Amino acid sequence: MSSSAARRLRRKRALERSRGVHEHGHVRQDGAVERSERSSCDLTIDELRVELRRNTARGMQRLRGQVWRLSRDAAGCRLVQEALELGGREAVDLAHELQGHVLEAVTCPHANYVVQKVVSHLSVAASSFVVRELQGNAVRVAKHRFACRIFCRLLEFSGTSATSQLVDELLETGENLCTHSFAHHVIQSILEHGEERHKHLIAKMLTSELWTHATHKNSSYLIEKALCYCSQQDQEVLVGKLGHPEALLDLALNQYGSFVA
Repeated sequence: MSSSAARRLRRKRALERSRGVHEHGHVRQDGAVERSERSSCDLTIDELRVELRRNTARGMQRLRGQVWRLSRDAAGCRLVQEALELGGREAVDLAHELQGHVLEAVTCPHANYVVQKVVSHLSVAASSFVVRELQGNAVRVAKHRFACRIFCRLLEFSGTSATSQLVDELLETGENLCTHSFAHHVIQSILEHGEERHKHLIAKMLTSELWTHATHKNSSYLIEKALCYCSQQDQEVLVGKLGHPEALLDLALNQYGSFVA
């Protein structure tokens, strides 16, 4: 290799080393910035919590415009829930920042807790937007691991015509939801808090495949609930089909049917 070629090669390698140092330094700088931003975010949530507890009105004001962002964060959602528990006009205004995001919120592992708090702690009028935004998605909500909780809270705390229509939508699909891992929780809430006509429809669903439901790990629990909350007539139908000695013996020998027996 000629001396001029060797010099060019040394210059090239020196330039590459220089770029490498610069790039690594930039990465370290970016990492420091990211860590700083995360710390700033954590500190902001802590500051907001202190402010909310020290001066409720001012704390509520500082939460304005941040509810949807905070609701999707593990720490932030707890802060928003704390604010909603305080109630009042300010809490209603904060809750309404979720409008247009309800369907996404109920399927979020963090925001679903905020929506539950909206339904359980605010007035029916203030939380009515929740059920409105869920209409047309009753089955999807009932079968979702997080969203099914909101359906249950609506039945417990919001016995409105809109909630009734959501139950109509769910039960009119013809799907057998009694054995579903998450939807059976919603069916149980309907039995405990729903209208008599809805309870009757569920009793018919259970009776249509009675032995399957009586011995299934999810729906066997619903048979028990139906025997407590359905009309006397529906209860008599269930007892008439399951209560004779041979059926009782078979149920008693089954892992889940034993509870029904």
